[in-house]
Parts: sequence; structure tokens; C-alpha cells
Amino acid sequence: DVDGSANLYVADWRDGRYKYAGEGKKVGMIQQVRVKGGTLTRYYDVNGLSDEDLVSLLGCASAVQRFAVQREMLKRNRPGAYIQGVYELAADSEQSIEARVAAIFTFKQLAPQLAPRYLAQLSKDKTVREYVLRAMTDRKSELAGVPLKPYLRGLNDPNPRVVLQAMIGLERLQAVESSPAILKASIKWEEPGVSPRLQHTATAVLSSLADIASLLKGTEDPATRALAYSALQRLHQKEAVDGLIQLAMESEDSAQAYGALSALARLHFREAEWDLKAWWRTRPDDRGPYFTPEEWDESARIRTAIEQGFARIPAERQGEYLAGLAKNRIAISNLKLAG
Repeated sequence: DVDGSANLYVADWRDGRYKYAGEGKKVGMIQQVRVKGGTLTRYYDVNGLSDEDLVSLLGCASAVQRFAVQREMLKRNRPGAYIQGVYELAADSEQSIEARVAAIFTFKQLAPQLAPRYLAQLSKDKTVREYVLRAMTDRKSELAGVPLKPYLRGLNDPNPRVVLQAMIGLERLQAVESSPAILKASIKWEEPGVSPRLQHTATAVLSSLADIASLLKGTEDPATRALAYSALQRLHQKEAVDGLIQLAMESEDSAQAYGALSALARLHFREAEWDLKAWWRTRPDDRGPYFTPEEWDESARIRTAIEQGFARIPAERQGEYLAGLAKNRIAISNLKLAG
């Protein structure tokens, strides 16, 4: 932990054991870490400060002090005494990024009805853009008046952190009409590594928005196909199954048809409702993709589509598809695969 004077506190389990050490035996130690030869930062008791002093102190260098100031402002419940000064701090490019972010979230909490209009102006400032986008949609109960434009612009921002907050905001706003824009923006994303954050977030957002028509359209472009299928395979809806079956059976693009059949395999089962009894044990079931898979209304149609569509898969990819069926826990021995 850290206190308002920049002292660090570190706890350890010195002389401790897995079991109880015994009556009267000391276990663990709390150590204070201070800057050698440094001067302690002064911490002010916020309870005795004036409203003006609180606004001024919100821009200080201490995170602990800023947090205490914010809590005191909200506790006093006098937004009119603070909002102008707090907003000016948030908009002041000469202030530290930490102070400006503290002011942004303080302003949002002090004046939730006014915040969208004023914070939207700050979204033009690239230094605080990601924090503004997050603050405006931070509470789902306070989304009235939040504009879409800053979030749509954010999808194409060169800063991936802004893109991330733009997508999260669009999901919280349930901006279904933004799905095509998310798919289009994804073409430009460059994410190294095996776990791309933007792609994962986009999948969750698109499946939540559930604009099935746009997702099916997205499978036509090889650049957006993988993302579109990733979202579609989470949607246990008849409309999604209808569209995927049509693609699997009619598409002249073998890659598009293969993707549709793969998504159908994932949709064959759904997660069963928890019976309030079954739970993880010391050896968890890591088979996936569902803890307790069960069939649903569209399972029979999906199974028939898989059986009939298998013959449309190029021979060199059939083994790969069979492996995918196994991963989705579909018993191949129970299928009558065409071809």
C-alpha cells in the first residue's frame, strides 16, 4: 500500500507456514519503504479544507491525496462549488495527465447530466481521449445524452487504447448500427502476439450488439471474415443459424463456406443452465467450449447442415474440420458425413 506522504508498505509471510504457526508465535511483517534522504510529501486532511482548496489540491502530484479530494467533493454534495474549477483542470493541457484524468472522472460524477456535452469537447484532445471515452459511458445508468460520434471516430484512432475504449463505449450504448464500422476498422489493426486484445474485444462487442445481417455481410470480405465468424458463433439465434447454413450450402467461396461450417459446429451445443450443484474440482474439465453442453432448438438443423456440408470442404481441410468437431465435443461416430 502507499500513504499520502509517498511511503510504501509491504507485507510478507516471514516465519509463516501453510498451517497455523502456534500460540504466541509471530508470523509476517509489515515494512515501511521510504525514499532515502528524501522529503516526505505533505498530506492534507481534506475534512478541514475549503471548497476552493479542494479544487486546487485535485491537481497535486499525489494519487492518494487526489483520491481523498475526489471523495470529499462527492461527499459534500455541492457540485456547483466545484464543476467549473474541476472542468478547467481537466481541460488544462499544462497539467499532468494524472491530474487531468482525476478531474475528468470527478467531473463526471459531480455532474452526470452535464458531463456528456462537456466531456465530448475534451475527446478532441488526443492526450486524454481514451479517458474521456471511458468516463462518458462508465455507468450504464447515466448514458443519456452521450454522443456516438466520438466513439465512431475513436475506432480509427492511431492509439489502440482509444480504439479499445471506443468499442467498449459502443457496446455499453448498444449502438447496433456501429457494427459495420467496427468490422471495417478492424482491417487496419496491427496486433502482434497470439492474444490480440482488440480482436478479442471486438468479438465480444459484436456478439453483444448482435447485428447478424452485418456480421453475415462481413464474412464476404476475407479481411473481416474471421472476426465476423468469431462473433456469429456466439449467437445462439435462429437468424444466425439460418444465415450460416445458407453460406455453408450456397457460397462459391470455399473459405467462406468452411468458416460457416466451423461456426455452426460451435453453435451445435449451448451452455446448460447451472443446476447449482456441479462445480469445478481439483482437476477441472478443460475440454470446452462449454462447461455443460446441451442441445437446443437449432441443434438438429445444425447437425444436418454439418453432415451435408462436409462434402463441400476441400479434401486437404477435411481432417482439420474433423478435429474442430472433436474440439466442439460433437461425436463424429454419430454423424453421417456426406462424401
